[in-house]
Amino acid sequence: RASDLGSLLGKILRIDPAITAGEAYGVPPDNPFVGTDAAPEIWALGLRNPWRIAFDRDTGDLWIADVGEEAIEEIDVAPAVEGADAGRGLNFGWSAFEGNEPFNDDVTVEDHASPLYTYGHDEGCSVSGGVRARGQAAGSLNGLYVFADYCAGTVWALEVGSDSGGFTAGRRVTLTTDIAQPTAVVDGPHGEVYVLS
Repeated sequence: RASDLGSLLGKILRIDPAITAGEAYGVPPDNPFVGTDAAPEIWALGLRNPWRIAFDRDTGDLWIADVGEEAIEEIDVAPAVEGADAGRGLNFGWSAFEGNEPFNDDVTVEDHASPLYTYGHDEGCSVSGGVRARGQAAGSLNGLYVFADYCAGTVWALEVGSDSGGFTAGRRVTLTTDIAQPTAVVDGPHGEVYVLS
């Protein structure tokens, strides 16, 4: 269903919440699949269970923590174009791929956006995303992507670089290993980083 453009499952949807023409919401006319046979609400597809998404407050890039099925958790990032349109029309590959590994061979996905970072179920079982820390209040975390794992109780910070091909994942640092079932990592109004349990 995540690759089926007729289904709203496994997608990021973009709507106008204002009631329009008697409908519960409207659809922005610049959504990528407006005017096609696809559901017009779809902004991006090919996700299994995106457990928290966040926009980079400095760049508008879209960060997605996508919970895996059997073996792999992943962090996806979709760059913004001049601060907007992050993820517009991208396919993140589920269920043809779990992380970077082929998963379901009856689904074909061409030109999918590969994850920036993955880790296996030997380290956890359910990624709880995450925010790219920004601002003075973030302190030494400034510029790092901070995320957690629900099962492991671990909070990590991932160094993020860039090259001509996009983002690159650097060193991962363990911040703590004793948070009871972290469900989200979010930023406050001045860049503070909060782990929710």
